[in-house]
Amino acid sequence: MEPSERLPGLSDDVGAGFISGHSTQSAAGSELNVDRLVELPPQEDIGGMGMSKVIRADQKRFFFDLGSNNRGHFLRISEVAGADRSSIILPLSGLKQFHEMIGHFVEITKDRLEGMTGPNVRTVESAQR
Repeated sequence: MEPSERLPGLSDDVGAGFISGHSTQSAAGSELNVDRLVELPPQEDIGGMGMSKVIRADQKRFFFDLGSNNRGHFLRISEVAGADRSSIILPLSGLKQFHEMIGHFVEITKDRLEGMTGPNVRTVESAQR
């Protein structure tokens, strides 16, 4: 990461105390690797896709919706728990970095994740909303 990309006052290890076995020391193999990322379709192919997916985890649902507006294409991730809804919107230009970061946290928590996919976590085919 270039120094200009860092926010002043924030550590790269924010949250490290909440994940057992994760320290501020960089372990071999824990470096993020862009080469393992999934390639996206060209932006002109995404516009008309209207692609959506839903994941259920415990009492929450997470909606993943590809969309576009006058600023470009984006992925909206919405968390729905009861009547509460929160969303983040990622421009497609930042999707690879987001994927890399999620992969990083999956990797450092994989020992806790084994055996967790079951009745509390499932993928649901989304209906048109």
